Amino acid sequence: MATETHLDHFLEHVLKAIADQVNAPLAEYWYYSEPNNVAYVGLTYWQGQILKPEEQPGHMGLSGYPVPPERVHQESHHQRRGHFIVKDMATSAAYLQIAQEYGLDAGAWYRSRGVNSFLHVPLILADKTIGALMVFLPGDRPFTEQHIKLTYAFAQQVTLAIQLIRLAEEAKQTAILSERNRMARELHDTLAQTFTGIVMQLEATQAMITPMTFEPAQKHLRRAGLLARQGLQEARRSVWSLRSEALKSGDLPTALLRIAQHMTDHTPIQTDVIVDGTPIALPAEREDHLLRIGQEALTNALKHAQPQKIQISLHFAADAVQLHIVDDGQGFDLQQQWRGFGIVCMQERTHQIGGEFSLRSQIGQGTTIHVTIPLPPSKAKGS
Repeated sequence: MATETHLDHFLEHVLKAIADQVNAPLAEYWYYSEPNNVAYVGLTYWQGQILKPEEQPGHMGLSGYPVPPERVHQESHHQRRGHFIVKDMATSAAYLQIAQEYGLDAGAWYRSRGVNSFLHVPLILADKTIGALMVFLPGDRPFTEQHIKLTYAFAQQVTLAIQLIRLAEEAKQTAILSERNRMARELHDTLAQTFTGIVMQLEATQAMITPMTFEPAQKHLRRAGLLARQGLQEARRSVWSLRSEALKSGDLPTALLRIAQHMTDHTPIQTDVIVDGTPIALPAEREDHLLRIGQEALTNALKHAQPQKIQISLHFAADAVQLHIVDDGQGFDLQQQWRGFGIVCMQERTHQIGGEFSLRSQIGQGTTIHVTIPLPPSKAKGS
């Protein structure tokens, strides 16, 4: 297991090893999804096979169910780290409650697989419970102290593996960020500056030609100047698309304002950024996604809508942040064009941070994009 770098493969080894050591017919890895702490089944080992969630129709962990808050956050680390054993799922108060509230007879589902008791060992990372290892036995076989210690040992290895993979992903993202910034600098220092020089030279040449005698030349020069300005604008948009320092030098409203100003520079389009409520710092991932959603909406409007005005609104409420982007452009037919790549990207970004995305548009009446991102509990309480 020490040489396995893929998390799912590592978990397969862990579940198989636990099942072999405990002589258990069934073992599962569960993970908790933030911010609502809903539990989902990740992988299952059953009768010598590794099963993915989608290979287990009817499993209660497919749709997830809320984890009691005391199982995730506890004042006492000892309480939160504690394991527990359910000796009979048929009479377990927790499973009876699940059956009553969610219509899921989990006990019957597990009993159909020949097990009736289980050991639950939490996975603790820093100050949070992020999941659990669960080992199942037939009702006539008890869990021993050795079984518990062994499962704890494997739980620690799983937690360590998850942490190492997260650190590796952070390092990867840092490397990607560095390369994006380098590319942005090169675009700015080469392509954007070259277009600026072309525009200046064309303007100087145009001023030297007499319109009465060189009207055809003037026409071509004006066309070349227009193309150069468009190329300069696209270069600037590319730079701001690559750069992510916008949030490092200011908050989200400021970053949106700066990007809007840069993207509409040298255009007649009026762009307003309105902030309602008291701005608060969000987790970095959420701020970055909101910034990119606003940027993509701006890009789409500038490229396709031919608007005269674009309004960006940020509303900070007690339990959510809302982002509105409204333009008065030509709009489009939702039935035919709403699945464009830019819109899909905005939807995916919204869903990655647990938000809701909506889009309204009608030909001749502009487009409205609305994104709602729920605040984490600590933010919603203002702490």
